[in-house]
Amino acid sequence: MAADDTRAEPIEVAGELHACPRCDYTNGFHVAFVREADGDALRLELICPSCSARFNLNRCI
Repeated sequence: MAADDTRAEPIEVAGELHACPRCDYTNGFHVAFVREADGDALRLELICPSCSARFNLNRCI
């Protein structure tokens, strides 16, 4: 999936994030590494296994 096709919503993490804020699924997340436009950085996104909501932590690695 291209970076332009993702529709991840920003999310703040206070303490711990283990439940989906959208559907309350409590068994963790899948992860996606999305290449940034400049090609040098990867953005980490969380994907809920239950409802497929995507969350952007606004962090690049």
